Amino acid sequence: MRFSAQSWLVAAPGGIHPPTNVEHDLRGVLTDVCGQGAVVCEPAAARARWPPWWSWDLLLTSHAWERMADRGISETDLRSMLESATEYQRDVVIGRWRIEVEHEGWLWHVIVEPDYARELLVLITVYRVEE
Repeated sequence: MRFSAQSWLVAAPGGIHPPTNVEHDLRGVLTDVCGQGAVVCEPAAARARWPPWWSWDLLLTSHAWERMADRGISETDLRSMLESATEYQRDVVIGRWRIEVEHEGWLWHVIVEPDYARELLVLITVYRVEE
């Protein structure tokens, strides 16, 4: 399945541009197939095209609760951050995804791992991106 270049953007070295070959894999998860480490992202208005796991119930691990407390993030803050998410990409750990969000004027990363068997989106951690 291919998407219209007008609906998607690719953030890669050198700027943001329409993708040349982005498609869903067999689970319906977006796959970057350009081979240059690009990130598939989309505007919030097109959120309906995020992977199916995006709408699953959120499960917070004990580690996530601890990190959130350390960083002064409440569950309400977290849910608000996720509502305004505009970008996601594969994380360095296989099977996990990094969601980019803003909170109080700062860029934050929310790391999630879809649990396909239980259809839960497991929150691994959340942290502010330091420049």
